[in-house]
Amino acid sequence: MLSVRKKIRGKRRKYQAVDRWREKNEKVDFDSLTAFGAQYARLDIKPWNNSYRTGHNTFSYWNPPLEFQIYILQCMLELYDSWNKQLANRISDLQLWIYQPEFVYSLVSLTRKDVTPYNEEALVKSDNEFPVHRFPGLRKELEKFHFSSFYHDEEFYENESFGVCQHFGYRRLLTREQMLKEMVELGAIKEMVILDDGQIDNKYTLRKGLIWTGTV
Repeated sequence: MLSVRKKIRGKRRKYQAVDRWREKNEKVDFDSLTAFGAQYARLDIKPWNNSYRTGHNTFSYWNPPLEFQIYILQCMLELYDSWNKQLANRISDLQLWIYQPEFVYSLVSLTRKDVTPYNEEALVKSDNEFPVHRFPGLRKELEKFHFSSFYHDEEFYENESFGVCQHFGYRRLLTREQMLKEMVELGAIKEMVILDDGQIDNKYTLRKGLIWTGTV
């Protein structure tokens, strides 16, 4: 009986953490929007904002269970609606960014029209439809959105990334052989590229999943 109660209390705390996240991001910061051109409501919600190592040089975050993904997305939709009303007739670009399977990277994005949202220019298009069926109870709201699909890629450059891992102040040296082995084990796509300075490098792309950007 005690363990069941602990489990229930733990679940309640997680729902409360999501509610606090929504309340914290409720208002549009127009001063920040004017000065920096953007405002993002990222899912910095405990315990899912804790990182863990997936390899020598790669990291990820704990993913919320589906039950909480549904509730978080509901809160994201409420934020989107609230921000949209606060914007009134201001010219801006308001989007949902929904990641799968790494839902924890999802966010609400607000930018001025002259600012490219987040890292949208670097994304590779895909033809995957948004999985509305994954979020029962939210279908009616989600069907109001037009979704574009992209691949969620993480890139490593052999001459720049190999040999050093830098993460939250933690520094670790790896040999080129260790990094090459890791890229192969993780299924990275290798491509020779010419950098802006004219140098030639090998780019390794890890395809981690999909991103959908949605607007009403």
